[in-house]
Amino acid sequence: MNSLSTVTSKGQITLPNHIRKAAKIKPGDQVYFSTINVKGQIYHTYERIKKFSELKGSIPKPAGIFKPEDLSWV
Repeated sequence: MNSLSTVTSKGQITLPNHIRKAAKIKPGDQVYFSTINVKGQIYHTYERIKKFSELKGSIPKPAGIFKPEDLSWV
């Protein structure tokens, strides 16, 4: 789906609703923009920066608790 936004005198744009919903962008979120040149073809990408609180659970818990003797080989 294509959309058109107008840049204000302050350099701001309004992201169309379908883009905000697809990227789960909410007021106050930070968005990372990137420009990539591939063989002369220019691509623009964006990604919502996750908040620290959203990372909870993204790293699996260790299988068990380690004791000092378990690390004697180190």
